[in-house]
Amino acid sequence: MILVQGENKLNEFREKLREVSVQLNMPTEFDKISAVISALLSTHNINVLSSDLAKARATGVPYDGARLELFAILYEVLKDRFFVERPNKNRDESSYRLISFFESYFSNYIEGTEFTVDEAKSIVDTGIVIPKRLKDSHDILGTFSVISSRSEMNKTPSNYEELIELLQKRHSILMREREDCNPGNFKEVNNQAGNTLFVHHTLVKGTLQQSFKYYLTLKEPMARALFMMFMISEVHPFFDGNGRIARIMMNAELFRGDQSRIIVPTVFREDYLLALRKLCRSKEPETYIRIMEKLHKFSDNLYGNDYNDLNAYLRECNAYEDPQSAKLIYIERVS
Repeated sequence: MILVQGENKLNEFREKLREVSVQLNMPTEFDKISAVISALLSTHNINVLSSDLAKARATGVPYDGARLELFAILYEVLKDRFFVERPNKNRDESSYRLISFFESYFSNYIEGTEFTVDEAKSIVDTGIVIPKRLKDSHDILGTFSVISSRSEMNKTPSNYEELIELLQKRHSILMREREDCNPGNFKEVNNQAGNTLFVHHTLVKGTLQQSFKYYLTLKEPMARALFMMFMISEVHPFFDGNGRIARIMMNAELFRGDQSRIIVPTVFREDYLLALRKLCRSKEPETYIRIMEKLHKFSDNLYGNDYNDLNAYLRECNAYEDPQSAKLIYIERVS
């Protein structure tokens, strides 16, 4: 009732209960429910509350219990999972910059910022935006600005406060030209994709705080990356830019662990989103993990400092194709 209708509605409900308790001669029972309501509204000792969820709300950090259950399910599968190590191959500055470009290009294309790859390359190389598409151009530049910074991508959170700081800083850079999206600030209204309603805006910080405890106990870079990406994607803490931020946070974990980063090509968009949806709706993590491992294997082939060579390889793999008309082809590259 607090979540959907607000605290005032709960107080109105308590007054109705008071009236009914007089009619039924149940003063003791009313005192009990009134104490629970007062505790939930932070005006009474929380010892009368029994559930962790209720206690969290009473102490000012309420969280989404259903989402926390999802994160626990994913954590249980990830914590003892062995992942193939794929060391980072883009170590020199030119290859690092090139892989960062392709990562920012595909991450934006998935979200509907559609340029040809040559148009996007021109925007990144020159800093000159395309007329009549100023905001879209800045989306490419903002994403690239975060991803192409080694010092930024080498940062991963060691505590909850650092998690919040990283999320808000990276979002402020990513969305700096979209004032309507409140860059760097968590959402103040609810958001959804299709039938999926993401975490209520009043529960964002509490849900991140509770789920971050699972993240801290994971050791492998890939396990931390997959948990982080799903956590941010599922909480959806910002008004816009959540998918891009989730993938940036994921790849920071991999970069910090000296592993190949994961790129989601356009042709694989539906597989990627369906895997996230399956974990969210069916509580089934294996498909998500399998899809992300497949993408990691594919992305391990994206190395080198020749734009034309890497672009040709991506075309050969159908990376730019529409998911409805083609499939991703895995082609092993020989160094």
